Amino acid sequence: MWDDEGSLHSSEPKNTGILRSAQNDIGAGVPVTHSPLRPIRTASVRRLNCFPRSARLSVIIRRASIPGAFLSPVGHLQYGWWFAHWRKFDRRERAAIALAAAACDLDGLSLFWGGDAYYRYHHILFHNLGSFLVFTIVAGLFFWRKPWAWLLVAFSFGMHIVEDYFTVPWDMLPWRPFGNLAVNLDHHLQAWIVQYVFQSVAMVGVFAITVWIYTRYRRTPIEIVSPALDRLILNYAVLPWKNGCASCSARAHFTCDACGRVFCARHSKVDGHCRVRCQECPSSLASASRRH
Repeated sequence: MWDDEGSLHSSEPKNTGILRSAQNDIGAGVPVTHSPLRPIRTASVRRLNCFPRSARLSVIIRRASIPGAFLSPVGHLQYGWWFAHWRKFDRRERAAIALAAAACDLDGLSLFWGGDAYYRYHHILFHNLGSFLVFTIVAGLFFWRKPWAWLLVAFSFGMHIVEDYFTVPWDMLPWRPFGNLAVNLDHHLQAWIVQYVFQSVAMVGVFAITVWIYTRYRRTPIEIVSPALDRLILNYAVLPWKNGCASCSARAHFTCDACGRVFCARHSKVDGHCRVRCQECPSSLASASRRH
């Protein structure tokens, strides 16, 4: 059993200990190799209990953004975004493939019920073969007429489990409900190699792929929310490097959706639908709406 200090008390040797008692253990007494990170992880997730439920979402977001954090849902989504460009798909299909890559981490919402629940269910509840089969069947209800989209939606979901195995030193039970074999790459390698080396390579790689997709297709995962918002944010970040305003000497941040010229914030206007018009195109909003 784990005490309040995160230490394991067991009559078994440390490298063959039992995770938890039958009442509390996610593996119900499955023998797994002891990980040197497990006491640290247990203590840290228990500290999350001090946060009210309303604040736990911000804790998840901050945790996903710090160096050394586990490969976050955003990272998984970016891998799905890459898979979505393996063939020619429409926006709906791209969104489904990308979101499927992050779907396994829905079990991370268990954090709202406390650190113990998070430790018990995250990387367990949806990171397994049973969830993969159910998800594949559900995806088929929407994409049975588009087999390539169906295949990549299912593939994207399954690859999440593979990615976590190689980048997260955390016990998983991927064969459930057909078996209770626990797997963890840090049983074979040092935990810091998995969490810091493999995970860093994975994050740098997926960032490079996202940039490559942008340079080729001029879109990012923000397109899932809104193509117009995607264009707006990217133009604001990219245009000033090489473009000046068509009406003055300032740097350009926006592209008019009507005439296609670039303008600074002073000589352009953005409406509530993220469409841009310049001062020289007063009727551009209607034409831009029809075009997009």
